[in-house]
Amino acid sequence: TGASGNWYVGLHEWPDMAFVLHLLRPHDTFVDVGSNVGSYSVLAAGAIGASVIAVEPSPEAAAGLRMNLEVNGIQDRCHIVQACLGAEPGVLRFSVDRGPMNAVVSATFSGPSRQVPVLRLDDLAGAEQACCWKLDVEGFEQQVLDGAAPLLAQQALKVVLLEDRSSAVVERMLAAGFRSFSYNPWTRLLSPDQDSLGGNQIWIRDEAWAADRLRTAPPFRVTGIDI
Repeated sequence: TGASGNWYVGLHEWPDMAFVLHLLRPHDTFVDVGSNVGSYSVLAAGAIGASVIAVEPSPEAAAGLRMNLEVNGIQDRCHIVQACLGAEPGVLRFSVDRGPMNAVVSATFSGPSRQVPVLRLDDLAGAEQACCWKLDVEGFEQQVLDGAAPLLAQQALKVVLLEDRSSAVVERMLAAGFRSFSYNPWTRLLSPDQDSLGGNQIWIRDEAWAADRLRTAPPFRVTGIDI
């Protein structure tokens, strides 16, 4: 259900997906944490030609992701990591009956669940090359960031898209030198905004770098409309 919206409206998370289209270039690396069946991974690897590290704990969703990449002929551009990301390596329990809303759950969770391996983002091979991350992990973002402190501080990382807008996550991003923005795909302009219009908050470390990329990106045709 998380991906079917793309069939109906072209980009089901507007304007966040348009931002990714305009920001990335073929030589970039994009880290998609909580990729599910790969809406953002396919966008980055297929439409742009970027290299993607897609992280998805659910075996069912990861199987759908593999099929999605194969159908689009882009499996060679995307490395799948079937694990959960957190503050420390180990094992966590993960729900399996919520589709794209599956998440880390406690030991008292009464629904269907399974144990999944946990890695740190800092330990992912190739992640140090990424200029952009997307984190959509159903409220587990703070723990993912706890396991990504060295990479978060590296200047190579310019942009992070985050669904979690909690005060702890906001403080972490501000401390790392990022500011939050909204994006207008029609004008290709960024606006400082703590409450961005999209489903994700767009955090940018280097506004001038991002603005130049957004301005100079080629147009993309989505449902018959150039953006």
